[in-house]
Amino acid sequence: MRLRRGWLTLAMFAAVAAAPAAHAQIALSVLNGSTQTPITTSYNFGSIAPYATLSVTFAATNTAATSVTIGTLALSGIGFAIVNTSTLPYVVAPGKAFDFTVRFTGGPVGNYSANLEVNSLVVSLQGTVAQAAGLTVGAPCIGPDALGNVSFGRVPQTGQVSCNFTLTNPYTQALLVSPVALQGSAFQGSIPSSVTIPAGQSITFSVTFTAPAAIPYAGTLTVGVGTFYLSGTGYLNPLPAPVLSFNASTLQSGTQYVLTAALPSPAQSAANGTITMSFTPSTSAVTDDTAVEFVATSSRVVPFSVAQGATALLLNNQSGATFSTGTTEGTITFTVDAGAIGISGSATTTTATIAPAPVAVASASATNETSALVVSITGFDNTYSIGAMTFTFYDVSGKPLGEPIQANFSQQFEMFYQNEAGGGASPGSAFQAAVSFPVTGNASTVGSVTVQLTNTAGTTTVSGLNFP
Repeated sequence: MRLRRGWLTLAMFAAVAAAPAAHAQIALSVLNGSTQTPITTSYNFGSIAPYATLSVTFAATNTAATSVTIGTLALSGIGFAIVNTSTLPYVVAPGKAFDFTVRFTGGPVGNYSANLEVNSLVVSLQGTVAQAAGLTVGAPCIGPDALGNVSFGRVPQTGQVSCNFTLTNPYTQALLVSPVALQGSAFQGSIPSSVTIPAGQSITFSVTFTAPAAIPYAGTLTVGVGTFYLSGTGYLNPLPAPVLSFNASTLQSGTQYVLTAALPSPAQSAANGTITMSFTPSTSAVTDDTAVEFVATSSRVVPFSVAQGATALLLNNQSGATFSTGTTEGTITFTVDAGAIGISGSATTTTATIAPAPVAVASASATNETSALVVSITGFDNTYSIGAMTFTFYDVSGKPLGEPIQANFSQQFEMFYQNEAGGGASPGSAFQAAVSFPVTGNASTVGSVTVQLTNTAGTTTVSGLNFP
């Protein structure tokens, strides 16, 4: 029995001896970014304003050669709380750290303390709530919020915005506010380094935010024991809505025109973007005309650039961009996209109407083949409604040979355009047609022919087609 009791006593002493070893495996420090400041028995949060908050991140580092389990993380006291931690128990590998955040929340003026326990390591935390001036901020600034953030919002690059800051003494005796300091190159103001505010009174000063570039800026305003975090963002000035123009007042099918673009006022900053074409046919025969495009890029998009202070946009590094109208009636829309810089106003599109037109004939000829007269015509019909044709033949002296011959090829043209479009987009309405007339007798007596081609927009006459 004595031997057994001795073993029990020895085991109890072994357990007690192991506790200091586990304690020594944990090293506590305060994290400030990547910098660690070791602490041993206590840490002072310093002074804050009534009902303000201050958060500090701690790191419990495992200094042993084996893993350590964090099983206890607790606070006892007033004014302090653990607000951000991992779920316990938490295993910490050798050389690694377990991070957690403690927040000190100020109540009435006075001293506050609490004990922080990490496993068997106990650290005393202290903090002070001191008298502080209240801060209010005028429009257009927003804040301060519960974390002391004040936003100046967004301003154009090189632009400025000023806000009034008011410090109020809520106490029944004069309040010395020191220091009063403004930091951050983008934030400027004529403020005293310290100020005494009479009981129940206030002082007001102005802070100006200037955005030299299109980036976010940050600064701080220290007011006694209070720190406020200032922010503002610069952005590129949007372009004035560009004015698009063409080198003709009326646009027609089967033609190339030049698009130019200019700003109504100089660009306040350099910018790049694109101008995109789109096409909407007026006829239901096709859904698009793929020939509507910019010539230089062989696409419907052309890049543009404009220098700071300039009004003329360079299109694909040129003063203008040539585009083709295709051979379909409809509407061409040009849309300007200035990317991130944006465009002021809503006028980002310009439209050009391609009106329906009579059949356009590019070339025509008449040939005398064996026992047949052949009339060949190349052209386009932007209405896709061609069909009726009239042929009037003349002898070599110019006298009509009988009555004009009328024909209707609507069905053949409709099938041709359907095949070209494939049920959707079309390369346009261009066609090549050959009409053959059998001849009995002496064909050499036929001297010429006149052709009339009709669509829904009118009639086109081609005269003087001589047979060889």
